[in-house]
Amino acid sequence: MLIKTLLAIPYTILWHLVNLLSRDLPLIIYCKDLTEWYVMEPIHKHLPEDTIVIGNRSTTFRLAEKNIKLKRGLVFPKSVIMCNNHTGIFPCKSIKMIGVRYGAYHFKEFKKSFFNHFDLYLFSSQADLEAAQAKGIDCGKVGGFPKLDPAFDGTYDDNELCRLKDRIGMDRDKTTILLSATWYRSDASAITEWYKKLHELTKFYNVLVTLHSKMDRRFVSRIKRQDSVVFIEDDNILPYIMISDVCVSDTSSIIAEFSALDKPIITFRIPHTKKLYPQTIKIIDKISYRINYFEQLILAIEYSIKNRSELTKERACFNNTFFDKLDGQSGKRCAEVIKQYLQQ
Repeated sequence: MLIKTLLAIPYTILWHLVNLLSRDLPLIIYCKDLTEWYVMEPIHKHLPEDTIVIGNRSTTFRLAEKNIKLKRGLVFPKSVIMCNNHTGIFPCKSIKMIGVRYGAYHFKEFKKSFFNHFDLYLFSSQADLEAAQAKGIDCGKVGGFPKLDPAFDGTYDDNELCRLKDRIGMDRDKTTILLSATWYRSDASAITEWYKKLHELTKFYNVLVTLHSKMDRRFVSRIKRQDSVVFIEDDNILPYIMISDVCVSDTSSIIAEFSALDKPIITFRIPHTKKLYPQTIKIIDKISYRINYFEQLILAIEYSIKNRSELTKERACFNNTFFDKLDGQSGKRCAEVIKQYLQQ
């Protein structure tokens, strides 16, 4: 903490000096990795052309082929937009910090200390914003969930999704299931129920797996060793959600993304913890098929496929809770809110 404070002093002095000399500090999008870029990309499209994207070396290297303005190294921005809390990288209180939802809605309990770092934070829906305001968070506005825009604006057509299926070797005669787990150490994960047993599923299904970015290596290594399992290492998970028939999860916010696409969801019950937002379990109960053990999973998958529209009304109802609008225009709306804020 002391080191950060000491580093903040020269950075702040330099920031004010640059601001005094140039009077034209840039608007920055910061992405630690490409996963964050795919959240921010739909917003970037609608921001001023001189908006600069920065990140670590790997991120900027992989984004270099895109027709966007990039910069590496020390930078002194007027404002920074990010979808996780990287505010410590820009330790000057005069910089306007703008946050965007990384995962839809608030599946875990709010931490007011997280939002205190932001001057403006864009929530995924009115319900999301109101829940934050009830916790005393007063920096929010509704922006929507731009990460899902490509699923609704024609970015991924049938031909592109078919090419993805061929690339990962999907059997077109099998149902495709996507298993997801939130961070094991959150005490809200069900990964221990299934990570050793995927071979029992690959006999009947195409099995895709995505895990929380901080998931323990022992789980990742075990899953990768299992034959016929597609472990998703692509930074952009959205097309994999689009080609899947059923989602199997726990309390991960990917549940909301499957709900948005009106796909059947199966969830493992886990003990309630303080980290879970009280409303979360009620929502999951209504939009998914609940199971307790792995042995119930295949029966649940088969039932959900045969009755895939059974919970459509429930999913549609809670989509209005999770999201502002699902029309492929959330990035544009977020950009408009940000531009209006910066003009104040």
